[in-house]
Amino acid sequence: VLGAGLAGLSFAYHFPGNSALYEKEAEIGWLCRSFQVEGHPFDYNAHLLHFRSGYVKKLLFEKFCIQCNQFIRNAVVQFRNRQISYPFQAYISQFSAKNYHRYMQDFVDAQMRRGPCGNNAFLYGSFEDWAEGVFGKELYKDFFKPFNRKFWRYNLKKLTHLWTKDFFPMVNLEEILNIRFGGKGQALGYNPLFWYPVHSGIDVVANAFVKDPHSIFLCHTVKTVDIKRKIVSFENGEKVHYDTLVTSIPLIEFGRMLSRPPGSIRRSFQQLRCNSLL
Repeated sequence: VLGAGLAGLSFAYHFPGNSALYEKEAEIGWLCRSFQVEGHPFDYNAHLLHFRSGYVKKLLFEKFCIQCNQFIRNAVVQFRNRQISYPFQAYISQFSAKNYHRYMQDFVDAQMRRGPCGNNAFLYGSFEDWAEGVFGKELYKDFFKPFNRKFWRYNLKKLTHLWTKDFFPMVNLEEILNIRFGGKGQALGYNPLFWYPVHSGIDVVANAFVKDPHSIFLCHTVKTVDIKRKIVSFENGEKVHYDTLVTSIPLIEFGRMLSRPPGSIRRSFQQLRCNSLL
């Protein structure tokens, strides 16, 4: 198994047979790591726990006995000298009256244009088409376009919108008006509740997946992977023969490690695009 982040660690934990994990860093966890400053844990990246799978929640809380505090999300978006409650599209009533009416009129017009089949994902080609069609051109121009252009660093006319299904909070006119006239906003989005460890940083999650410490080899940076001879070569000079290779290395990096890959595979890797957190 190449990479001892959460994906590699989880595979090794659940795999019924023997496995060996190779990690380039001096510790496991990859982005799910923490370090101490004057006795206080700091994570390498912003982390919180939210669960779609009851199995994962039970695994962490009951099997691994990780103690966590539960939090209710209280997030805002800093926008033009105002703090707008999250999700932005549900709280447009927090704008000035002029902007509220502008956004509302455009939102209603977009809803009318969509009609009864407007939620059909296949009606839209790109993220830009989708966001304008769902929320209106004004909200897209003022917020969704600059935010997502900064986040994705990619042409939004070429970016697919299919990822929005699971991660983009959807709102309707009734919910916006309910908030406008004093009602409480519903728990929108995929993380209205989240958890965080009580006594440590997020590294406690990665450490809990370690089934056999002796099967983890740190400071092993992959140099090449020969998929024909089934050999992984590391920068420290070691070579490992494998029966089955599992990689959690980002595909765009893994493609560069392949030794003499077939032309079709090489071209496929060359077409991959990604953003990196580090």
